[in-house]
Formats: sequence, structure tokens, C-alpha cells
Amino acid sequence: MKAPKLNYGEWGELYAFLRLTGDGRVQMSDAHEKKLDGSSLEILSVIRHESLDRTVSYQEEREPSGERNIIVSVNGAPASEVGAEKFSDKADELLALVQQGLHAPFPVSEEIAGFLVDVQVEHFKARSQDKSDIFLDISDSRAGVVRKDVGYSIKTKWSKKSTLFNTGAGSGSRYKIVGNLDDATIFRINSLVDARGNADVTGRVKALVNAGCTLEFVDYVTPARAGCQAFVENCELINPYLPKVWQEVVFAHFSQGLFSGATTSMRKISDWLVEHNPCGLTRPEVKYPYMLKAFLYASYCGLTASTLWDGRSDVNGGLITVGADGELVAFNALDGEAFKSYLFDHCCIDYPSTSPKHGNYGYIYEDDGQLMMDFNFQIRFSSY
Repeated sequence: MKAPKLNYGEWGELYAFLRLTGDGRVQMSDAHEKKLDGSSLEILSVIRHESLDRTVSYQEEREPSGERNIIVSVNGAPASEVGAEKFSDKADELLALVQQGLHAPFPVSEEIAGFLVDVQVEHFKARSQDKSDIFLDISDSRAGVVRKDVGYSIKTKWSKKSTLFNTGAGSGSRYKIVGNLDDATIFRINSLVDARGNADVTGRVKALVNAGCTLEFVDYVTPARAGCQAFVENCELINPYLPKVWQEVVFAHFSQGLFSGATTSMRKISDWLVEHNPCGLTRPEVKYPYMLKAFLYASYCGLTASTLWDGRSDVNGGLITVGADGELVAFNALDGEAFKSYLFDHCCIDYPSTSPKHGNYGYIYEDDGQLMMDFNFQIRFSSY
């Protein structure tokens, strides 16, 4: 069959599926990405929810000789039996292709694509169910218990940084422009781009200030789909000060050039908040990091920019990362404090394109006679 073209993240999910099924175990890691000695998950079954009406499971069966076979079942009905080593072999082949430095999206060999179809992979990207990319039946060596249908999200270090909190219209903050601008100046400022041809939002804010204008916060965007300020509502569920925290952080970036690049972890942002204390909090050294950690964890659990969240977690497992060398390690999200610390140290704020789907921010526009400019943000894993 002709191999499809997928991006690194999509191939990374399939690689993890092959590796987990073939190897039958995954090493656990601490919040600093160091392996926990003697701590691993023994994988009894791998489950892919391919669509609403199609679930494929891969259950380990051991021969008396120790040889491992995988029983492939579709919606509970056995379909085939495949040696576990074949899954590992295809994982090795896929990793070798990735390490050639192919530009995404790229196809894999017809042999790999054909094997995936042979083992009942009809949808190369599994259906997104909750926040999980893959589900496992596992035996936890630490707790000595068997857990069923445990969901894990998969993040790969093969490509650009994976997103934790996706930008949306609701996370856009609206500012009014105080001062006078003629049409020619507005056109000039809206035309400013950076060296790569992208909208130079920071440069546009600087040009506004040079033109004698200031920016004053008005409110957050109300997404049409939500019919309310969903982002604000979601943040306030965590802490009433959190909307102002993000307002201050995002504005500091676009007005002062702060918080740019993968090295700006949430810990550094927290340090800035503690120093400047824009919310006037008592014990800022405790409350700001607590708020940020809670937001990161909530984003992992289901909080989004444009849909009202009720605070319930979609998580019953954790995170599996795929290293540049193909090594997999797992993090247990149910170990809340350790996982929050992991996110705190391995996530950074980022700024998406200024396209309409990302809030169409960074442009001067008029709303009911008032000149306005919006800003937006997202959060990525800094090391992936």
C-alpha cells in the first residue's frame, strides 16, 4: 500500500504504539526526567480507540518458553496473532527513518504502513478521547496492582515543541488604544513584519508608543461558540486572580519583549510575578507558583480557551514522552504534585501565528469607533 504522509507528532504516536506493544514495558521517570530505578510499567494490553465504533486491543500472551505473542482483537473479537518482536522491529525501522532528518510531513516505507494495516490500524491517528492518545492495561511495579484502560498522552521530541494549552479566541486579551492615529500610521503599523515575514506584534506595540499612544486593558474576548468569557470563567475556577496574571504576563511580553523562547520556563515567569506582584498578593512567593502549576495541570486535564470547564479531570494515567533517541519514559499524572512540578519546569509560554484561527491578534482595528489591539498566547512543552 502507499504510505501516508504524517507529521512527526503523528508518527511519534504510532512509534510509541509499536514500541509499547513490542517491548511490553515502559520505564517510569521523575519530575526531572530521570529514570526511577526499579520502577516500570509492565504492559498487559495496548488499546487504540480508533473511532466511536472501533476499538483495537493488543493483548500480550506468553508461551511457556517465554516468547511473547500479541493477540490483536477488534471490538473484543480476536483477529490475528503476531509475534511481539515484529512490533519492535517496525518501531526500529520507523525510528531510523526519523533519524534521517526527513522533513515533515513524510511517508514511511510501504512495509511499515502495510504492517500497521495488517495489525488492524485503519486510522493512523487514533481518535482523540479525553486527553489521551493511547490506553494501556498495566501492572505497576511500584504499587503492585493491575490497572485497566489507563489513558496516556504522547509527546515526542522529534519536532517542534508540543502544545499543552492551545490558543483560542477565548484566551485573547483586548486593549483599547489611547491616543490619536491617522489612517496612514495605522496602515504602517499594521504592515510591520519580522525577518521571517510574520507579524511583528512587539514591534507594532513599540511603534504605537512612539506615536504617542498607550494601551489599556479592556477585557478578554468572548468566543461566539461559548457565548461567554469561557477562558476567564475557567481561570476563575482555579483562582480569581488568574485572568489578571495572564493579562500581565502576556502584556509584558508584547510591550517589553519578556518571556520569549523555550528557555523561559514557567518557573521564570513565576519569579517575575513574585518580584513585581501585579495582583498585590500577600505571600506572592507561594501563591503565584501555586496558581501557575494549577493552571498547567488543569490544561493537561481538560481546560481549554473557548469551552466552559467544570473542573473535572479527564486524566486517569499520565504522559509518555518519546526522546530523540526513541526511548520512552512515563510520568504518572495521578502523582499530582510531582507531575505539576514536571510541567512547571518543562513548559514555556509561546505566541502562535496571528492568523484568524489563533485570534487574529496583533492588528489595529476599530470597534464601535474605538481603536483596539488584541494579544494571545499558548503554552508548549519546552523540551519537545
